[in-house]
Formats: sequence, structure tokens, C-alpha cells
Amino acid sequence: MSVTDNYDREMNGIKGNRLNFLLVYFAITLIFLVFIVRLICLQLFDCYNLHPSHIYKTKTVPIFGNRGLIIDRNGKILADNKYSYKFDIFPVSIYQKSVTIDQTYKTIAKIFSNHTSLSYKHYMQRINKYKEICKNGFQLAVNIDVSSKNQIEKELNEQKIHGVSSSIYKYHRIYPQNGLLAQVIGMVDSLHNGINGIEKSQNKFLCGKDGWKTVIRSGDGGEYTIPEMQCEQPKQGNTVQLTIDSQLQEILRQTLTDRLKTYNAKNAIGIIMSVKTGEIFAMSNISKKYLNSSGRYLHSLANNAIAFTFEPGSIFKPFIALLALEDNLYQPKDKIDCRPRTIEYESFTRSINDSHYHTYLTFTQVITLSSNVGISRIADDVGVTRLYNRLKNLGFGSRTGIELPGEQIGIFRKLENWSEYSLHSIAFGQEISVTPIQLITAFATLANNSELLQPHIIKRIESVDGELIYESKKKVIRKISNERALNTLKSILAEVVENGTARKANIEYVRIGGKTGTAEKANHKTGGYYKDKYVSSFIGFFPVENPEFIILTIFDEPCDDYHLASNCAVPSFRKVVEKMMLFSNYALMICEDNYRINKTIVLPNFIGKKLAYASQFLEKQGIKYNANTNQGIVIEQYPKPNEPIFIDMTVHLIVEDKAIKHESQNIKNNNQRIMPKLVGLSLRKALQLSQNAGVTLKIQGNGIIISQSIKAGTIIKKNQVCKVLAN
Repeated sequence: MSVTDNYDREMNGIKGNRLNFLLVYFAITLIFLVFIVRLICLQLFDCYNLHPSHIYKTKTVPIFGNRGLIIDRNGKILADNKYSYKFDIFPVSIYQKSVTIDQTYKTIAKIFSNHTSLSYKHYMQRINKYKEICKNGFQLAVNIDVSSKNQIEKELNEQKIHGVSSSIYKYHRIYPQNGLLAQVIGMVDSLHNGINGIEKSQNKFLCGKDGWKTVIRSGDGGEYTIPEMQCEQPKQGNTVQLTIDSQLQEILRQTLTDRLKTYNAKNAIGIIMSVKTGEIFAMSNISKKYLNSSGRYLHSLANNAIAFTFEPGSIFKPFIALLALEDNLYQPKDKIDCRPRTIEYESFTRSINDSHYHTYLTFTQVITLSSNVGISRIADDVGVTRLYNRLKNLGFGSRTGIELPGEQIGIFRKLENWSEYSLHSIAFGQEISVTPIQLITAFATLANNSELLQPHIIKRIESVDGELIYESKKKVIRKISNERALNTLKSILAEVVENGTARKANIEYVRIGGKTGTAEKANHKTGGYYKDKYVSSFIGFFPVENPEFIILTIFDEPCDDYHLASNCAVPSFRKVVEKMMLFSNYALMICEDNYRINKTIVLPNFIGKKLAYASQFLEKQGIKYNANTNQGIVIEQYPKPNEPIFIDMTVHLIVEDKAIKHESQNIKNNNQRIMPKLVGLSLRKALQLSQNAGVTLKIQGNGIIISQSIKAGTIIKKNQVCKVLAN
């Protein structure tokens, strides 16, 4: 074999080895490149869906923006949000210094069991079940209240435990004042949108801006988030502040509730409004049907202060009287024929009568004694067109514009639809239907120098950051009358309270002007009126010299003698004013004698004690009192025990009088009796005594007996009638 052949074989071997080397080199390089590519895919792009968000199913869910607060004029919360929370645990992040992870889980379970209704065993079972299969997180506890949440977080921090976090689970709209302003505030639906009341009318301001978050649905069926996931935080809604004063609202609500029960009425409605600004201080609706309903259910009911329509009756007469004064048709002392009147219309003959027979009354007396005959004659002189235009300008037949949904317009027909007898009917409050808010708004013009104001219940709206978004201002719609006529009418309305149908509203320390209305309810089936169903109302403003407040009280279908406004609406009005004086910071605005405001005392309980003890205490405090006898045990007292009273008020003490009791029971000779002394007694005690004495009482009013038609000690026959007046 030649040298050349050996060389060629060696070169071929070298080439073969090089080729093998290259093949091995390229194979190793390829494997390395594949490894690098797979690593890049895993680390940067998650091409194989190995990230926890791909291991579990994800979705985007909304985060509702918290609804704004509703507060009263003094900042008391009327509508708020109640939150419940959930806790998620992340096993991959669990850490507690110097303690094993199993011991940490036990500590977590113990903390949660101490502040929730579930046991330590429950939490340990849940942790052990999911800690391996859901290392990136699972739901540990739900529906935790805020106090428990805070305590749990505090103890977790104290133990320096990481890997457990809380978030909002649910939130509910709550009304913390227990139905205080239920129909006015309204309520929200399941999506937290207002469906009535302030919640509806101010929904665009109260609604927060929704956010969103991405959640993982884990193997345990729960949903949780991890920090890497995207989200947008929600924004809380604005705070709406009302003109309502919760103190006055409670006074009005409690008074109407108590009196509705006393009068067995179907409904009671009340409004307290500022004469000068149109601000609503209180607005209450009480219904016998829903007296025992829950506060939340009351939030779903209609607001009768703006939705209840009724024929106003005699409370309407001042509007006609004002027109007559403006046009100089009458002066206060002018005499008017108030004898029963028969009017011949084209279609029929109509008789107009008063509840009491009158001959001639002055113009003032027509209003103070509420004469239908007298006001019909005044209306004749005023005329149809003048009356229609005035009532239209006062807002009847239109919405007032108050910031509440559901306001009704009532019934006020166009002039061309008036009948030949509409002038007289409307003059004493028939053939026209009004709402309480319309009536108080119109009547306020008589007290505030003729300004028809738009009533409002929203005071201001602020963002959660304190930025002012809206602030209400006094809005004068139009001027109605002149100062001369209004001053004359205000004096007449004060006379209604001092000497007329509203005497029970007369309070010695503040001068009040107002008007009563006892209206038969319309029977829409027959076209006539019920003879046993009434809507009784009283509206009053005070102080007359510089009016600040106007209050309307209405009772729908009060029973028996309470159907008269003077026996239901008027005493209720007075009780509201008295409570305003005693319990609210408005006293200085009302009372003429500011010094008197500070002179109050809480009346102790004298019941069961001797009259001598009670008299000694009252005399020492300089408080006047009266009692039905000179000695004995006190069995009742007015005002009630533990109520604050002014020191210049008179306290009435009812004492067990053995002499009178013996007298009424034992002096029975030849069917004759001796009339007991009833003055100073409560109605209950007076009825008890009169029954024992064989006397039949005819009662006017309620409270303490202040007069009796038969003098005490007079010999009377069995079942003889005695008229008593109570106040």
C-alpha cells in the first residue's frame, strides 16, 4: 500500500470524526436552544398557561361605588351603608417569624373562631382541605361584620401574620333612625338605585361611580383576587344634606302617632316649614294600617304629605277673605248677614247653613267662627274670575316643585269648567282638591308678606372630598298680595286662635295665627259627601308679629267628636309647639320672653304621695298648682312625671277625694243625686265620678276638666246631662 493510500485513509478518518463532532455539537446546541426558548416562554410569556390565573378560571366583576350618605341639617345620618367583609388566605404567602407554618395556621383558625360564629375545627378543616390544592389563595371566611373584621385584623397584625387579607363581601343600604323619616327618604332596589323618596330624586348624586376587578374562581368555589390582577377602584357617591331637623321630626312623628291612636284616625299627616325660606323642617306620615310595620317597610310607602289629596274645607276661607281686604270690599268690623241662605241656581236650589245659627257677624267673626254663609256672601263680592286667578297664582292645581317624587297636583278645574255654584263651594273648601304641601306653601304667603316660596327639602350636596356641588337658596315664585291686607288678615287669624275655633292652640307665651278645617269627605260613588267621614286640619304660624314657623296637622277620618278639627288637629298642633319650646333649640326663635326659656324644671312623680308633699315641693320651686281637694293621695298629675315644664306653668293634681266619693255614692234619695265637683279632674276620673253619681256627661275637648255646666253640690236627677269643657 502506497503512502498516498495511507494518507487518504487518515484524512477520511479525520473528516469522519469531524463530522461526528459537528453532529454532536449541533445536537447539544439545539437541545440547549430548545431549553432556552422553553424557559423564556415559561418566564416571560406563559405560553403554556401555567400562571395561577390560567390554572383557575378568571372573570371581571363590577365593584359598586358606595352610595352617598343622606344626613339632616345638623349632620345626623339618615341613610348609610352597612358593609360585610370576607377574608382570603394565600398559602404561598403565609409567614410568621420563628413559628412553623402549621402553628401559624392554627393561630389563624383560633383568631377567626374567636370572632365569628364558626368553630376552630371548621377553620382548620377548611385550611387543611385547600392549602395544597389552592396555594395561590382561597376564601377562608365570608359575611364578617366591620367590628369583627377590625378585631381579626388587629390580632393578625399583633401576631405578625402575613398572607391573610380582607375585602368587601356585600354592602346594604341602612336607615339608622328607625323609620323616623321613612317615606321622605325612600329606599333602593337590589342594584342600589333609588326607587322612591330622596333616594330616587337624588339618585344621580347619591350613586357612586362603579369600579371593576378581575377575580379567580378557585377550586373551593370561592372568588378571590391576587395583587397582580388589574382593577379599577370605585368612587363613593355624594352626601345629600336635607333641611330636616331630626329633633323636630321626632316631635312631630311622636305627637301624630300618639294622637292618631287617641282619635282612632285612619291617617295623620304633619309638616313643619320655615315661613321665611320655604325649608321643610319636618314631614311626617302616620297610618293606622301600618303602625306596627317595620321601619324598612315604611320606606316603601307613599309620602302622603305630597300625595294625599283632600277637599280642604274651612281652612280655605282666609284666601277669599284676603281678596276682599285687598279690594277694600270689607273692613274687619263690617257686618255680614250670616242667617241660613237659600240660593236659586238655574238647575236647582241650594241651602247654605252653618253648624251654629248666626244672625249678623262681623267680617272678622266670619273667619274666627268659620261661617259658611258669611264666606259665601264675601265670595259673591269677590267674584269668580278674581278667585280663580288668585288660587291659580297660589299654586293650586300645580306641583310645588319640592325635590320629592310622586307629588300630586290635586284637582282644580279650569274656569270654563266651573259650575254656577262653584264659587260658593270653593269659598268654603269644596269642589277643589289639594295636597298638604300645596296648602302649607300657599298659606305661608299669608304670614311672610305675600311671598309664594318654592318649598325645598334639600339643603346642600357635597362630594366625598368636601367639594360643594349644590346649595339651595330661597326661591320666590311670585308676590301675592299687599302688606296692608296681609297685616289685617294676620290679626284676624290670631283672633281665630285667641277667641275662635282654634282656642285650644292658644299658648300664653307665643302669639299664634291660624285656621281650622273640618271637611266632609267626598263620596265619589254618589257624587255627594259622607256624613260620617271627615278630614280635619289646622294650620298655624307663629309668632304672629314676626312669623318663623308654619305647621300643618291633618287627621283623616278621626272618630266620634274628634272629627272636629278643634278637637284633634288643633290640640295636636299645640302639643308640637309646646314640645318645640321644651326640647329644641328653636325655642329662642319662638318665644317672646327669652328669659322664660331657661326657667324649666323636670317635674317629679307625685303619684302615690300625699298632696302635702307635692304642694310643698311645688311651692318651694315657685310653681302654681291646683288640686280637686285639700288633702289626700295624688292619683294623677298633669303634665306627666319626668317631663320638663316651664316654672310659670300650672300643674294639675288629681287627689283621691273620699268625701266626694262618699257623697256621690251614698246620697241617693227619691231618685235625686248631688252633682260632684269635676273641675280639675281628668276625663277618666270625671267619667268615673259622674257614673257613680248617675250623671250623664256631654264632653267637649280632652285633657283636664276646666268647666262644668252644673255647679258642684247641686241636687240633680238621675241621668241628668252635664256639659263639661276639657282642655
